[in-house]
Amino acid sequence: MEALLEVMAPEYAGRVNIFTLKDRDNWEAFLKYRIMVVPTEILFDAEGNQVTTHIGTWSREEIEAQFEKLGVK
Repeated sequence: MEALLEVMAPEYAGRVNIFTLKDRDNWEAFLKYRIMVVPTEILFDAEGNQVTTHIGTWSREEIEAQFEKLGVK
């Protein structure tokens, strides 16, 4: 997932903030969002509300479909 998100981040710059956390980077975020499995993808709307949580890997097409649901084209 990390490699795919690193490719997608510049393509969606200015429309979507994409970042990754590694378990050793930020335990507080893992606890706050109750991340139990890696990878876990969490999507937030423009107001910062958590709208989607997915455990496991997503393809590029699946990620883009989620972006579209949030109004990102």
